[in-house]
Amino acid sequence: MLFCCPSISYCQSLEEYETAAEKGDANAQAILGSLYIRGNVVEKNYEIGARWLKKAAAQGHVDAQSDLAVCYEQGLGVTKNYTEALHWFKKAAEQGSAYAQYCVGDYYKDGTGVHVNYKEAAKWYRLSANQGYSAAQVKLGDIYYLGYGEAKNFNEAYKWYMKAAEQGNVDGQFDVGDCYRYGYGVEVNYVEASKWYKKAADQGNAGAKTALGMLYCNGSGVSQDYEKAFLYFMDAARQGYPAAQNNVGVCYKKGLGVAQNIYEAFKWYQKSAALGNPEGLFNVGYCYYYGEGVVENVQEGIKWLTAAAQKGNINAQRFLRQLNKQW
Repeated sequence: MLFCCPSISYCQSLEEYETAAEKGDANAQAILGSLYIRGNVVEKNYEIGARWLKKAAAQGHVDAQSDLAVCYEQGLGVTKNYTEALHWFKKAAEQGSAYAQYCVGDYYKDGTGVHVNYKEAAKWYRLSANQGYSAAQVKLGDIYYLGYGEAKNFNEAYKWYMKAAEQGNVDGQFDVGDCYRYGYGVEVNYVEASKWYKKAADQGNAGAKTALGMLYCNGSGVSQDYEKAFLYFMDAARQGYPAAQNNVGVCYKKGLGVAQNIYEAFKWYQKSAALGNPEGLFNVGYCYYYGEGVVENVQEGIKWLTAAAQKGNINAQRFLRQLNKQW
């Protein structure tokens, strides 16, 4: 949510804002709208806030246009209407608002209030990214990485991820880590991968914590350290990250960085499986089939293995074929 903040020097009191707004001052109208939406100085009132934002937006006030779009997007003081939200985001975007340009890109990418159009999404992301808006730089990197709206180009993806990462954008940092780890647009370099994962992990990114844990498990770019790996996995697992939950289970099963405990392993596999993680589903099935950490139940095991196979888990598919199950 954007919502412009009033400038203390612009008016000295709410009454002065109201007087200026009633006289048609677009800036005062935008500020009043923001105050009512946020509940700053005045009691929160979405309807009054949206009404003032409409007046300012109609006069071309760029912040009010973006804020009004958010009101339509979230149903604040107006009926939720994604088409109207896109309309006002576009108005602000056409005036050069990097935030609004980013939002228009999202609407076209996701098909919100408009048909999906990756080329349009790429166009608006690029306009925003070129102004240095880091979230748009990440999305433009995704466009090139996936080949949506632009030809797939890992070099371009890496370039835009790095621009965002250098601004401290956590998603950009994680993506740069992936680029160095897997060689997307740059030579594989585990030391660089670990550096960027660490930056993202320090900002709380669960995916980066999980990736960094894997590097410590394998001794890639860092000294092998199962205890550190386990701590990163557990930290991410407690954030509800399913791949990390499965990895915590693996650590407990094998005694990597923690005392071996097949019952704890099964518990964490279950958490991962409950979120649909294919590896977690496989491991739950395996545990049931062989009675590891849980009472043996072959049919229950096959049920979970089938669920994993349906999600593309190769080990589950192979296991079922060995049991002469159709797959």
